[in-house]
Amino acid sequence: MEKPDIVLVDEKDFYYPDLEFPPPLVWLYICITRVLDALLWFEPDPQKLAVPLLSAYARDAGFKVAVVRGVLNYFFRRRRFIALLRLGPPAVGISTSAVKKLSTVRRLAALVRRHSPGSLIILGGYGAQYSPEMRGAGDLTVTGYGETALVGLLRRLKAGAGITAGAVTDENGSKVLQGSVGYGEGQGRMLYPDWSAAPSRPRHYNIEASRGCRFNCVYCNFPGRKNQVYRPAEDVAGELAWTAENFRAKEFDFVDSNFTSEPGFASKLSGLLEKRGLRVRWRCFARVADFAHFPGLAEEMGRAGCVRIFLGIESINDVILKKMRKGYTFAEVEAGVKAIERSGVPMHANFIVGFPGETAETVKETELFIKKHRFKSVYLSALMVPEELYERARRNPEELRHLRGDSPRTWAHDTMDYGTAVKLAGRSALKVNLSKFRPVVFPLGTNVPDPDKNILPPV
Repeated sequence: MEKPDIVLVDEKDFYYPDLEFPPPLVWLYICITRVLDALLWFEPDPQKLAVPLLSAYARDAGFKVAVVRGVLNYFFRRRRFIALLRLGPPAVGISTSAVKKLSTVRRLAALVRRHSPGSLIILGGYGAQYSPEMRGAGDLTVTGYGETALVGLLRRLKAGAGITAGAVTDENGSKVLQGSVGYGEGQGRMLYPDWSAAPSRPRHYNIEASRGCRFNCVYCNFPGRKNQVYRPAEDVAGELAWTAENFRAKEFDFVDSNFTSEPGFASKLSGLLEKRGLRVRWRCFARVADFAHFPGLAEEMGRAGCVRIFLGIESINDVILKKMRKGYTFAEVEAGVKAIERSGVPMHANFIVGFPGETAETVKETELFIKKHRFKSVYLSALMVPEELYERARRNPEELRHLRGDSPRTWAHDTMDYGTAVKLAGRSALKVNLSKFRPVVFPLGTNVPDPDKNILPPV
């Protein structure tokens, strides 16, 4: 076993705070997915992009990279991780993109401290970016997109230079280094992910056509808001073809916050894929209003292999949509949904229940809208309030109906509270499902009013 320059840890933890299934069913699901993952060389959940991308950039810069995954859940993977640590790698990078529990990162860091105390622990991903407590488990946290920042860190380590150049200290004393916000910083085209670094074969291969989100919805705590940068459509088509050829990939998930923010890009890429005759199936997140303004777009995407469009509609009430800063109206929602229905591409929709101004009547309107249209699936999610929304409510109480609370789930306002939102979502889901031939609507929420402070809320 050769000493690596960096060990990249791709870890996830099994915690499902928003699934109202009895604990035995959740544990049965966990057991089944672990068996599939460990014995069948098959990844039940889509492989995250972070570690394959980091590995690609580090290898391209000439560094030796070792990748481990699931070390806390599987004995033999943990033994391999410990063996790598005992070689004394200069750096250990831990992705927190699929981590919710603070204890997960702390356990990983403890293994590094015990078996390779001289290794620099570098954290990255949503968890560490969001949580000061999680950042405290490592030596340095890279925010944003970390490929070029990681390469720079490894070069400084190899040269014996200071690794905190450009880093700042947060309120808890942790070192934080800002990564990139887009593409092309010191590079040519984006490198393709190193899928050979994945220990298991994914069902779906993730791919990104853009980074960031050009919108700024008030309920969202996505770190890349108000700015979105696209790759060239030819480069994205090339990556799809390369992955299909080299890894026999047939299923792809675009992980962009909004694939159709630039309808011209989505149309061009669809045309390229159709012209190549690439036989792949893909899914994406999209903005419903884009299909209202470009009615033929969904049909173009369907001809190119799109088999599911995920829509974050969130509300059909114009007053609530305006307060959410969605940037579209109910008329555009209706037109966009009808355009997708005409194309024949299956669609999924998310709706938020409980935003300030929501009442039992507006929930009923949403329920009737879902019954009216041919959604493949729907999530009715009780509102989770980020701190930014609380701050806005404190500045202007009337605008958000005196929204108050001190955590994502402990909110209340003039027309509703969290517990009521959970109940209304559940009742609406039941009514819609009874009117269909199969379950279509799934309520997301939990009756636990205040989540464990050591578990991060969803993005």
